[in-house]
This record gives sequence, C-alpha cells and structure tokens, in this order.
Amino acid sequence: MEKYSSRTIDEAGRLRLPSEIIRRLNFAPGDKFSLKHLDTVVVLQRAEDTPEHDCVHCNLGDLGRITLPAELRQKLNWNNTDRIALYHIDNIIILRLSEEPGTEKVTV
Repeated sequence: MEKYSSRTIDEAGRLRLPSEIIRRLNFAPGDKFSLKHLDTVVVLQRAEDTPEHDCVHCNLGDLGRITLPAELRQKLNWNNTDRIALYHIDNIIILRLSEEPGTEKVTV
C-alpha cells in the first residue's frame, strides 16, 4: 500500500486526488466512482467495480477533484480544512483523517 501526501477538504467539500494516482489508475474527468463509508475510512473505487447498494456515487472533476457529500463528512466528523490521508492499493483509494500533515509519498 502506498501513502500519498495529505490533502485538505476545501469549502465546497471537494478533495483533490494526486495526479500520480489519476495517471496510474487511468482515471479521466467524468469517471464515476463509489464512496463507501467503513468505520473511520472511506473506500473510493470505480463505480463499475462495486455493487450499486451501500455506496454514494460521485464523478471525477476536471481538476482531479471529487466531492465528498455533506452527509458522509458529517458521519465521519470531517470538516472543511481537515487534512485527509490518501492510500492506494490495487484499484482502490482509501481516505482517512490524517494524524499529521504529509508532504511526500511513502510505501507502507
């Protein structure tokens, strides 16, 4: 699993994905993703790779941003300006509240 630098949720609830993840997983603007809340993390993966139930769907924006729905942020107690740690394994991205600001990619 690889950990990427933490990202900040903006005022609109958007989170920008690292360009390296976008390239590696061949993501493109308009791609549909599912967001699944599991305890204290969110699992993000292509919508076609997940069942329709128990997921919230979103699209990848032109600037590599996804919008985290307000109800999901409330469940997780994530606020605007919170730092979110991003992890990548196979075809999924794991999001969780960052314990410390990260600035570089490391292999975990």
